[in-house]
Amino acid sequence: MNGELIHDWNVYAEPDIPAGRRVLLDDETLRDGLQNPSVRNPSIDEKIEIVRLMEALGIDTVNVGLPGAGPRAFADAEALAREIINSRMKIRPHAAGRTQKQDVQAIIELSERVGQPLEAALFLGSSPIRRLVEDWSVDFLQRTTEDAVKQAVSAGLPVMYVTEDTIRTDPSTVVALYSTAIRAGAGAIVLCDTTW
Repeated sequence: MNGELIHDWNVYAEPDIPAGRRVLLDDETLRDGLQNPSVRNPSIDEKIEIVRLMEALGIDTVNVGLPGAGPRAFADAEALAREIINSRMKIRPHAAGRTQKQDVQAIIELSERVGQPLEAALFLGSSPIRRLVEDWSVDFLQRTTEDAVKQAVSAGLPVMYVTEDTIRTDPSTVVALYSTAIRAGAGAIVLCDTTW
């Protein structure tokens, strides 16, 4: 039973990473980093200062938030994206969204308001444990993935497709989901080790 719910990737050899390959740094502090009961949500001025520090460190991309989570989340994501764009920072903003129509629509609206397409970081849980809890099939996840990615791409947004709890997901499901996302137009995929 345990092997059905948790896939152990440790039995595979480490991948070879060619020498000289550039590593890109994405900072999730202002979205995922705030999801802890003991974390204080910074004010928008503090968040802007954090983005400026990220810029100074040479971080490549930053998650400005999940605009579909509500009015405050949308307003903060808009303020951060505007600061980055208006200050002509090198750091690139992207916004998070679940693979749900309303979350993708919020990213589309945010992009329109700031006058620049923001990369949509679309995520969903993929592990057998999450599928069991939510009563999701792999077919359902593939349909959800395809619909969300196509919605964002049809609005002119680049898409970063993210599976949560990837390290506990079996290889065949990972291949099925990433293949679906790429066929639907995702330009990047992310293997995320968050757990549920």
